[in-house]
Amino acid sequence: MEGEDGYTALNFQSRRAASGTAALAQKQDASGLPCWYQITLWAGGFVIIILGVAVILLVNSTCKVCPVQWQLHRDKCYWQSEDTKTWNESQHDCSTRDSHLLVIQDKQEMDFIKNITKNAKFWIGLSLSLAENKWMWITGSQLDQSLFPEPKYAKGNYCGKIKSELVAEACSIELRWICQKDSLLL
Repeated sequence: MEGEDGYTALNFQSRRAASGTAALAQKQDASGLPCWYQITLWAGGFVIIILGVAVILLVNSTCKVCPVQWQLHRDKCYWQSEDTKTWNESQHDCSTRDSHLLVIQDKQEMDFIKNITKNAKFWIGLSLSLAENKWMWITGSQLDQSLFPEPKYAKGNYCGKIKSELVAEACSIELRWICQKDSLLL
């Protein structure tokens, strides 16, 4: 009987193992993957799709922002100083703000600047190139006289300011200034 008991015990254990395998097989579908694995795959695929859509939306975004205390207009950010400096000091201050003195591109931008400055005097990024005897923006482009009349200047007035129009001024005069930079796209 001992042999038979040993056989029975052994047989019982193998039946138990066989029933555990059958239970595991019931938790799998026809693909042979466990249920939890399939759920994880579906969830991962869903997250990848959501992230892909988010990236596409961000790439095509038209949300533009400026740093705090800067004003957004079209694609640019503008900052007005409260204190006064010379033209060169003003340009240096703008460069420390990762920007440059204002460069006016068109009449709409000029109207916007007139509106925010309320006809106060501000340095802008315009100066007279003595070598070429032409008014140049700090970006290297020449003043478009079809948009703005060339500022009248006296000897020594080689830097540009804006009041209600573009005006020449001595670069050593201390005025407020306007910095400009591109807006950030979100």
